[in-house]
Amino acid sequence: MRRCLVTVVIVILTAGICLAVTELEAEPPANAPAKVEWSEEKGRLSLRYHGMLILDATVRAEKADGDVIEGIVVNLEPTITSGEKVEQRLKFVAAKPREGVKLILRGTVTGSEEAFGAETFSEAQKCFPYVRNSVGLSRNLRNNAVYDRRWDWVLIGSGDGRTRIQPKTDEDRRRTFTFESKGEGIELIFRPRFYQRHKNLPYFEPWTYKVWEGSLTGYCTWWAYRGGFTQETLDAMLELFVEKHLPDFGYDYMQFDDTYQQGNGSCPENWLNWDKRKFPGGWKYSIKAIRDAGMKPGIWVHRVHRPSDPHVADIAREHPDWFVHKSDGSLLTHRGFHVLNTTNEEAVDNMVRKLYSGLSKQGWDYVKIDGTGDLLRAYQNAECAEFFENNPTTPEQSLRKWDIVAREELGPDVYILACHTVGNARHVIGLVNGARLSNDGFQPRTLAQYNFMEGVVWRNDPDHCDVLGEWLMDTDAMMPVFAMDAPVPARTIIRPAICAMAGGVLMVSDKLEVYQDDRNIEGMKRSAPVLFTVPGQLYSCGRRPVSWWLQEINRPFDHWSVLARIQWGAKEKDKHVYHFKGTPEQEVKFADLGLPADREYLVFEFWTQTFLGKSKGSFTAPAQDMNNGLQVFAIREARTYPWIISTSRHISQGGVDLLEVKWNDRKNTLSGSSSVVKEDPYLMTFYVPEGFRVKTAEVDGEDMETEKLGRTAIVRLIPSATGRVSWKISFSTYGPACSEHEQLRQPETKSKSHAKPVTTKSKAVRFDPVVQQIEGWTVHVDPQLLEGEHSEHGARALKMLANHLQRIVILLPEEQLAKMRKLEIWIEHHHPTLGAMQYHPNIGWLKSHGHDPRLAKKVHIPRAKSLLSRHQMIKHPAVVLHELAHAYHDLYLSFDNPRIIEVYKKAKAAGIYEKVLLYTGRKVRHYGMTDHKEYFAEGTEAYFYRNDFYPFVRAELKEHDPELHDLLIDIWGPLQ
Repeated sequence: MRRCLVTVVIVILTAGICLAVTELEAEPPANAPAKVEWSEEKGRLSLRYHGMLILDATVRAEKADGDVIEGIVVNLEPTITSGEKVEQRLKFVAAKPREGVKLILRGTVTGSEEAFGAETFSEAQKCFPYVRNSVGLSRNLRNNAVYDRRWDWVLIGSGDGRTRIQPKTDEDRRRTFTFESKGEGIELIFRPRFYQRHKNLPYFEPWTYKVWEGSLTGYCTWWAYRGGFTQETLDAMLELFVEKHLPDFGYDYMQFDDTYQQGNGSCPENWLNWDKRKFPGGWKYSIKAIRDAGMKPGIWVHRVHRPSDPHVADIAREHPDWFVHKSDGSLLTHRGFHVLNTTNEEAVDNMVRKLYSGLSKQGWDYVKIDGTGDLLRAYQNAECAEFFENNPTTPEQSLRKWDIVAREELGPDVYILACHTVGNARHVIGLVNGARLSNDGFQPRTLAQYNFMEGVVWRNDPDHCDVLGEWLMDTDAMMPVFAMDAPVPARTIIRPAICAMAGGVLMVSDKLEVYQDDRNIEGMKRSAPVLFTVPGQLYSCGRRPVSWWLQEINRPFDHWSVLARIQWGAKEKDKHVYHFKGTPEQEVKFADLGLPADREYLVFEFWTQTFLGKSKGSFTAPAQDMNNGLQVFAIREARTYPWIISTSRHISQGGVDLLEVKWNDRKNTLSGSSSVVKEDPYLMTFYVPEGFRVKTAEVDGEDMETEKLGRTAIVRLIPSATGRVSWKISFSTYGPACSEHEQLRQPETKSKSHAKPVTTKSKAVRFDPVVQQIEGWTVHVDPQLLEGEHSEHGARALKMLANHLQRIVILLPEEQLAKMRKLEIWIEHHHPTLGAMQYHPNIGWLKSHGHDPRLAKKVHIPRAKSLLSRHQMIKHPAVVLHELAHAYHDLYLSFDNPRIIEVYKKAKAAGIYEKVLLYTGRKVRHYGMTDHKEYFAEGTEAYFYRNDFYPFVRAELKEHDPELHDLLIDIWGPLQ
């Protein structure tokens, strides 16, 4: 009988292989338990589901040393819970338990190409709570389950370290995993239709669609401008994005929100024909401009029909049957809009299909469909009850009809975002690619709450990301970061980084002037693009701020973990104001993270570019002060040969930029290739174990520098173009004859790399300036501004610089003017990485970031064209005075001047600059609250001329901040 059963199984499996491409893909999996085959005699277990052998395993009794114990009978005790949520439990116990003997289940789990390992909730999460996901397949030791997204089943073993799951193969549309579970008793849990039934997502049918895997990163007009975004704003924003190379960093989409349409939209004519007052060139101009900037166009539409909008009342009057009626026969109006009758195909064709067909013809790549909740609530209105009693549809099906038509017309290659909330968007699962997780506003807590849906159901969208947003953020915190010579607002680092760690959507939404300041976009640059992730946890982490996030990255050449520590602001009582309180240093055990505890790891912190050493068992996360809002640690397993431990391009520290890395043991070379961004300084940090030293370093076609620091070597370059660069580091080995002390004192290498490295001048020194005297100031001028193709432009820029200085000569008292004229200015045609005018107080920062050290203690105009910018003149007419004030502060007053610091702290505590008028008419936090240095320079502008923030001029300054006014009188002298 047993022989016949085996024969039948073989026949079934053979047939299954023949029909795999057709039947298995076409037929939905059953909401039923797996077929179990258990041989008590052989200790052999197999589970079959949906025509596939999903588990092939043995169950043995073993001693603590791993020796198999023969003769112990293992019993299988199966239980099945039927109904909507089918659950199958297989419990294995020894018929006669013995002390010191454990049962071991070892086998192979096979799933589709979308299967992955993850964890279910256990004590491990209570011990070290974090949010976890993975780029590629996870190897984390907290994993105790395999989830197959394609067929929506999960196989779960015991948690808390009693189950070990590791990827085994990934080929032929199949993934296999080693699966080992141990204990005095072993229990397996199988749940079919896991997300659909057990997580109550009835429309989740993953065998019918794939998740969108590309990066969803760009700009959304919504939060920053509401309806105030115009064609003029678009042109300026695109120009800025191109200037800052943001598309090269991964900011692909430019998405219009509620701004372009006629009225509120409400019908295809109003959506497809733009408001010419705001957008005289219409959609054609806008799409072309976006594509010319190297970006993709996105657009927003809504699902409601307001009779107050053009054409809608006429449509309702001429076609009343297109809309839902109340029981008395009158048109239903819910919160000011009519509700479409989606059982009427004529209505659907004219009000829905016509819209999305039109958008498809226009050529949009990204369509955000708003009003999911608005329309569903309308259909659920009690006055609609009779309609649904008399028509073959439900409120949920009526809502879903919109997205069925949208997908039919837009096709599979357009990204569709459902808006808003998971509770509403769950009804359009399978038709949309992403869902806005909550109500209006960036709410990072939802990314933790719905991490289990990211990369499985859809892509998670936190609404937008305004980098200067205030929710849960300390708006005063200024965080030092390696790439900038002055601290940056901590929130501009934290907010985009959360999206990157979560693997979700990163659509920034701030005013144009925010991105003009390079300090505000450093966090954006290091967080884009967003890598596609799948969850490491098959449960919600709750709607709360989670401090620790872990992202595994699995590449063919390496596997590492990125651990982020976020400092959230503590809320003031009765105020929506948050403050960082600082966090103490914390021991982080590798085992708590899910990493093997018996191995050594190299830990590197990204934002400070600090190597924390080689550790075993645990490492210590440094304390965070009241300004440091984010730490990001790369954790790589130590090797016996040199290896890369971090790169500066992205917080993933290699996940975005490293394309290949290879160690050649015979030649002692480490080589690879990286994706880099034009003019963005690129740092690669390598670990050099004892016994090795760097001999040569090459980067094809690029100038580069190397520096040795302890056990690390750093390669720096400023790419001349966006693209791929190849690099190679050669090492020599040393023994007792060459001491470690000698190895660590190897000199710095500077080279321009082609086939072989050759010595050249550092790229930091790009030219020797021509020294001129302009209005009594010593000005170091880029030769390009004096001769050649840029000389005409240079003459205009130098004339404008003279204009700025002439005004200062007129305004300053003679004594202070004499001192200020001793301050030097450096002006360039186009610096490759620095954009904003600035003063450089720190030569160490200049050297460490590959900039010309001669810039130290000088006012720097990196791009001469900024002097000729109309926007700059309107916004900041005293910009040169501002930077000279910084230099004066540093060199004559001292940045540690106690009186300036005291007056600044008083103003900050009084809150008088928290909401002031900006030159554009908006009310914002004054830039002078950045620190006492900006407070002094901004005040100087208002004292002598005009600032871009209120108080704009001296009379207003005297009234608004009399202490600063009096301080400036003492420093600059009274004005007549």
